[in-house]
Amino acid sequence: MITLALTSRLWRGELLGLEWKRLDFSNGILDVSQSMIHALKGEIIVKSPKTKTSFESSITKFHVKGAKRILRLYIARTK
Repeated sequence: MITLALTSRLWRGELLGLEWKRLDFSNGILDVSQSMIHALKGEIIVKSPKTKTSFESSITKFHVKGAKRILRLYIARTK
């Protein structure tokens, strides 16, 4: 996540709003269609990103490989 944050030019809220289903592993495309923020009262709000519309961001093979590894670990722990 840190490497993605440093290299993708995404806003913090866009990074927090990412979902696994929005990652196209085979083409290295990340669909950024939502942003997540914490409101003053502690509630979490999911909204559209600052760019007004969703957009796609290309990610490197390094990011795809790391994401696959993290997803495999997550799936193994939730079984």
